[in-house]
Amino acid sequence: MNAPKSTLRAYLSDCNGRGWAFLAGLLCGFGNGLQFMGGQAAGYAATNVVQAPPLVSTF
Repeated sequence: MNAPKSTLRAYLSDCNGRGWAFLAGLLCGFGNGLQFMGGQAAGYAATNVVQAPPLVSTF
């Protein structure tokens, strides 16, 4: 395959786009936390309705 050998040093030195991925993970975690708090306040059946439109639009 003639591909360069993968090492931990090479992984750490290549940070192209890793900041965006980290930001997306934080945003997703924050949204999940808000949905959990909304489930406690309004009931979990009401907060699960929020998940349906993105799921339907993905399919």
